[in-house]
Amino acid sequence: MNQDWEWKYGQTPEFQQVLQTKFHWGEVKLQITAKRAEVTHVEVKSDDKDATHLLRSLVGVAYDPSALGNALTHASNGSRAREIAQWLAKEIRN
Repeated sequence: MNQDWEWKYGQTPEFQQVLQTKFHWGEVKLQITAKRAEVTHVEVKSDDKDATHLLRSLVGVAYDPSALGNALTHASNGSRAREIAQWLAKEIRN
């Protein structure tokens, strides 16, 4: 991670972000809690158990689109992980 990221996010107080979308395989509602730019808690409501499992794997990951995407694709190399990673990249911008 670069110095700009550390300045922008590294000292952030705890915050929550709620994201919601529909995929062809189901709906996802995600509440991310982060502190000092690290995901500390994830609450997921989804029609899909695989998506729920994937999104819960984000705890401990840097609150950064690239890091979150890498964590998802590391947890599973399937198309669902890639779809979720692309969605998060659009929603969470640097």
